[in-house]
Amino acid sequence: MTIEIPGKTAMLMVKLAQDVGAKTPGDVVLQALGLLQMLRAATEGGKRVILRDPQTGAETDLAL
Repeated sequence: MTIEIPGKTAMLMVKLAQDVGAKTPGDVVLQALGLLQMLRAATEGGKRVILRDPQTGAETDLAL
């Protein structure tokens, strides 16, 4: 399958791949889809997925 990716999106994928140490921009998509799947499963199970700032304890809910 061939998927066309607009220029700005492609550049973001390349930058994110470098930032997270992914081998390819496609690995960035794989990681993002895994996170999305985990978030959906948690939400459907009545659970929360949060980001917690270790210095302040402030929490941010991830939600769809």
